[in-house]
Amino acid sequence: MQMPGRKGRKLRIMVSGKEFESVTQFCYLGSMVTEDCRSECEVRRRIALAKEAFSKKKDLMCGSLSLQLKKNA
Repeated sequence: MQMPGRKGRKLRIMVSGKEFESVTQFCYLGSMVTEDCRSECEVRRRIALAKEAFSKKKDLMCGSLSLQLKKNA
């Protein structure tokens, strides 16, 4: 991962003589962190997760269940 404002220079982090791997993105506390520090990828990922969750409930909402059961879902 590169720090903003350090174009062309690679950040090297050494701990106990071992160098950390450089990556373009990683998941931290459930959020995607990218090397350019933008949130476009994270927004797309969350929208996809919401669509997936909603589509799982879609069959339930379109069925012939009572309104009270649909409210509880």
